Amino acid sequence: MKSDKRTIKNSSMQDEQGAGKKELTQSDVLKQELLKIAPDVTKADRIAFLSSHAIKKTTLSNYLNGKVSDNDTAVIIIKFMKDRIQQRFKQIA
Repeated sequence: MKSDKRTIKNSSMQDEQGAGKKELTQSDVLKQELLKIAPDVTKADRIAFLSSHAIKKTTLSNYLNGKVSDNDTAVIIIKFMKDRIQQRFKQIA
């Protein structure tokens, strides 16, 4: 089966025979990643992001709740928040 550039094969969703294949879109993958990091995003992280990016508070909240309307914006949020989360974990260790 040929996959186009906009989808990513999700091998964990396949059974042993290859039946039931589900391909995730980039938006699906970004949504999953945002939902994964959301519990670790603090108020300070949100404030830092909002002060350095032209995005409204409600928009940021929507993205962290998995409502992806623009993939590029989602990537920006994920990169920023992951960096902040990693820095915090380094301080703890």
